[in-house]
Amino acid sequence: MKRNNVRKLIIITLVAVMAIGIPFMSGCLGKPAVSPEPQEKVFKFGLLYPFSGPYGFFGDVVYPSHQIWEEEVNEAGGILVGGVSYMVDIVKYDSKADPSVALTLARKMIYDEGVKYGNCCCLGEISAINPLTAENKVIMLNCGCGTAPEGFCCPDSPYTFQTYVEEWELTWATLRVAHEEHPEYTRIGALHPNNAMGVLAKEQLQEVVAESEEFTLVENVTIPEDETDFYSSLTAMLDKDVDIIVITVFGYEQGGLIIKQADELGFDKQIILQDTMDMPTLKGITSVESMEGVIVGNTLETMPTDTGKRWAAKYKELTGGMVYWAGTNYEALKLLKLAIEKVDSFDADLVAQALGEVECEGLVGRVSFGKNRFTPDLPRYLKMEIGTSIIRNGELVDVAHEFSPIWDY
Repeated sequence: MKRNNVRKLIIITLVAVMAIGIPFMSGCLGKPAVSPEPQEKVFKFGLLYPFSGPYGFFGDVVYPSHQIWEEEVNEAGGILVGGVSYMVDIVKYDSKADPSVALTLARKMIYDEGVKYGNCCCLGEISAINPLTAENKVIMLNCGCGTAPEGFCCPDSPYTFQTYVEEWELTWATLRVAHEEHPEYTRIGALHPNNAMGVLAKEQLQEVVAESEEFTLVENVTIPEDETDFYSSLTAMLDKDVDIIVITVFGYEQGGLIIKQADELGFDKQIILQDTMDMPTLKGITSVESMEGVIVGNTLETMPTDTGKRWAAKYKELTGGMVYWAGTNYEALKLLKLAIEKVDSFDADLVAQALGEVECEGLVGRVSFGKNRFTPDLPRYLKMEIGTSIIRNGELVDVAHEFSPIWDY
């Protein structure tokens, strides 16, 4: 055999041996012969809410809405970015409605756990974490009131969005219904908790009444946020012949106590629970007779859209009841997914811009982030209709859902 042929035969043999042997050698060296499946990508969303303490019910109310969105998105394949699906993971943080606790948890959320999207509740906590979230470009879909220029939704916080109605809007909506029900009632007395939200509600009530021609504000007081004895404050109001008692941002139990104590003092005119109510809690505190005709703001029992009906059914399945305002979180989350997928990126600047451009069907109608009289320079405020109900025979009856005049600027 010629030398060249021998050389070719040796080379062919060596190539064949290497082709067969390399996979086995790789296994012996601890390296897999086949590339592993890529790990599942995760999109973490931080829910920075009180889950304990006097306002712990806030977390209990909104968490099911986040669960519904998480389940729907994951069942549909996740959030698609760059051709990769990211599964949603809602991470809970108990702020205890304490600004200092909220700030500590926000640092943990951002620096330790790498969460870049979230939702915080209550004006005090939101204001406390705003500089931190702005510095780190964290998109926050916050559930609270207090817009520009003094509040949290302002040019200094370009990544902060507001998903809850202003107390101004709730005052306008509930007083409008009160005037339709009893045009002869004109004299208002109002009770607010002595905290950031209560002070804001007090100021915005003054603004709405000042712009109206139907009402006079004769008593407008703040009292300790943990108060349970309202007799002296109510007596002072009755001594001034108020026709309407407005209860703003107290807890559900306190709202029930105010209604009960006003009834015991003989008040039989109009009461407004301006900022939602939980009917089982109310019924556990006061009589059906005492709550008859009470106007409740930011609530609806019947959802007119298909999206609203699906959300309500799932929410009732999870909780046994239905809290309308919890749905605004769900609406904002739907918009967030649309914005991320629109820009095909998690970049905060791109997503923040896209959030001002997308829209979808919400619980009552079309929803989007827009500009209004409080945020004229930034589309950071969830444009949604306000629901108002009246208690009739111990049940909530819907009377209106509408946009407030803040959008007519």
